[in-house]
Amino acid sequence: MNKSFKISGYYIKLFASNDRAIRVGLLQHVDQFGESLSAQIVDEQVYPHVATGFSDTSAFLWELTLKSMLILAPKLSQRTMAGSLLKYLSKLQVKLGLRLPLLFLLPLYFLYGFEQVAYM
Repeated sequence: MNKSFKISGYYIKLFASNDRAIRVGLLQHVDQFGESLSAQIVDEQVYPHVATGFSDTSAFLWELTLKSMLILAPKLSQRTMAGSLLKYLSKLQVKLGLRLPLLFLLPLYFLYGFEQVAYM
């Protein structure tokens, strides 16, 4: 078993935690380890836990969850993007108003193309 796989397992277990402090710490530092996680692990095992931050009552956790998508979204499948992420972003856009979520949607548009994201 290689070292990167073992480390990924620890991150998966930590993201599955219901402890808000652990999740905040992970989201604050996702830029330091997110690149090393495989697309399959992010899509199937990490994202479902991270996405719970979109429904959290803490605005701070919403913000961290949105920011983490800049690192994690490029590793998500088109199915996850269309079926989950863009729906969460749309709900947040309504909840918070237009300005903040659009700032986070723009990088997704540039990563995946305006037409592709618009029709998801």
